[in-house]
Amino acid sequence: GYCIRWAYGLGPYQTYLTVGPDWIDPVHAEFYDIVAKTDGPVAVGRLRLMLQTLLADRFKLVLHREKRVLPVLAVVTGKDGPKLRKSANEGDEEGQVKSRGINVFDFEGVSMARLVDLLDGMTRLPNEPHPVVDETGLQGAFDFTLDLQKYREFDSSGAPVLDERGHVDMESVVRRALPDLGLRLESKRAPV
Repeated sequence: GYCIRWAYGLGPYQTYLTVGPDWIDPVHAEFYDIVAKTDGPVAVGRLRLMLQTLLADRFKLVLHREKRVLPVLAVVTGKDGPKLRKSANEGDEEGQVKSRGINVFDFEGVSMARLVDLLDGMTRLPNEPHPVVDETGLQGAFDFTLDLQKYREFDSSGAPVLDERGHVDMESVVRRALPDLGLRLESKRAPV
């Protein structure tokens, strides 16, 4: 499942349907070693295409994509504009994300698409159809720090405050943290 999601840029909880042999269903998952190498360094986008070809050739994988209008969380620029530094490092398509302590991340040479992908993984729980999408219009790569820890809530004993489902409400944490970057989350419906 992970290889398919990575090759096609699917988020961890993105809505998609798999039809095929039992091994593709997570309940009956089988694990395979995939051995492949490139002739030299390859950009991430090209590597994804190569993995798509490999999955089609070796596993006979076939996909169908369609757009649907769904509830989304759109990352948009704030009223005073973004507070992001343009990166001098635009060589790697995905950039680097380094964790500095708990829930504090340093981003270097990261596109808005990569940021949105990470926010999607942080904020969505299984079976929740609210993907995070990029509507900033910002192109290129940026350097910035995202500090989520200062917006986490803890009770008097120091334990994290949980929502009614027993999870930390990371969507609220992200909503409070993004304005530090001149960005914000907006709930809406959009094609996905």
